[in-house]
Amino acid sequence: MPYSVAMLSIHTSPLDMPGRTKDAGGMNVYIRELARELGSRQVHVDIFTRWTEQDSPQIVQLDHNVRVIHIKAGPRAALDKQDLPHYLSTFARNIDAFRSAEARKYDILHSHYWLSGVAALDLARRWDVPHVAMFHTLGRLKQLANPDAPEPALRLEMERHLLQQADRIIAFTADERARMIRYCAAPPGQIDAIPCGVDLQHFVPQDRQQARQSLGLPLQQPVVLFAGRLDPFKGPDLLLRAAAMMR
Repeated sequence: MPYSVAMLSIHTSPLDMPGRTKDAGGMNVYIRELARELGSRQVHVDIFTRWTEQDSPQIVQLDHNVRVIHIKAGPRAALDKQDLPHYLSTFARNIDAFRSAEARKYDILHSHYWLSGVAALDLARRWDVPHVAMFHTLGRLKQLANPDAPEPALRLEMERHLLQQADRIIAFTADERARMIRYCAAPPGQIDAIPCGVDLQHFVPQDRQQARQSLGLPLQQPVVLFAGRLDPFKGPDLLLRAAAMMR
C-alpha cells in the first residue's frame, strides 16, 4: 500500500508565487517540489494550508498524487504571522475533520515552520503517527544573528517544546544541526541533516564566458551574486559591505 503524508504549512501556501508576499519564498518552493518528487514515487501527499483567498477552491490538484487543501482557520484573508497562534487549534481540528470526512489515513505528519509544528503535535497524538518537523528558521538562532530584533516569547517557548517532542527534526545542513544542538538544546539523536535538493532540469551547467556575454557582464571581472528575497534577515547589506572590503 502506498504511503500517505500530511504536510502542514499554515502561514504560507506552496501555490503562492515566491516574492508575492513577505512570507512567500524558498519554503514555498521547497514544500512544492518535495511533494512533487514524493508524488512521482507513488507517495500520496496532502498539503494543508490556511484558506486565505475568497475565490480559491478548497482542494487544488497540484500534481500527480499531490493535493493542496485549504483549511478554514480564522478569516479568509491574509493575516500577519503574529496573529496565527490564535487559530492553531482550529486549524488542527478542521484538518482532522477533513480527514474523517474522507476516511483517509496518513502514515506520517510533516510540518513546516513552528506554527505548523504546534498544530502537528496535536494531530500526531490524535492519529498516533510520527511527526517530522522542519523549522526553516529558528527564533533563537535569528536572535543570535540579530539581537536588536527580539522574537516573540511564545515562538521561543514553542520551538523549545517542538525540539523535544517531535519524533524527527530535519536540518538543512550539518552546521544548522550543530547550532540546534548547541544553542537550542535539541536532542542530537532526533536530528538529521538533509540538504535541499536541486532541480537538475532547471539548473544546468553553462559556459561561463557565454553567460557573461549574454548578460553584458565583464568577461574577467569578479561578479558577486545575491540570490534571495530582499529582506533584512537575508543580509544583503552584509554582502555589500563584505564586497566593498574585497580587493
